Amino acid sequence: MFPAKKRAYAVFTNGNNTNRASYIQGIHNILEKYKKAEDKDAVKEDIPDLDEYEGNFHMLPWQNEIYLAPWHNKLVMLNFPTSDPAESLMMLKYTGRIFSED
Repeated sequence: MFPAKKRAYAVFTNGNNTNRASYIQGIHNILEKYKKAEDKDAVKEDIPDLDEYEGNFHMLPWQNEIYLAPWHNKLVMLNFPTSDPAESLMMLKYTGRIFSED
């Protein structure tokens, strides 16, 4: 729980001896980062519907799994597994026909 922020999280795992606190901290850090970016990314540019790009992608055999999601007027890419999700976020900005690292 984060009473000062008026937030609480619940995490369910299917394994013994998992560190649920690290999951909760990771979720909280991502949400805080999203909220801080809200003001910076407020200008809506001429971009496509980013919801079409959302999903899980398997990069096997080279890497593990990545997740893409809309992040204000950008896409965010998260590689799994990661021990620090908020720091592992890669912002992708639409630059015409492609997305490039922001």
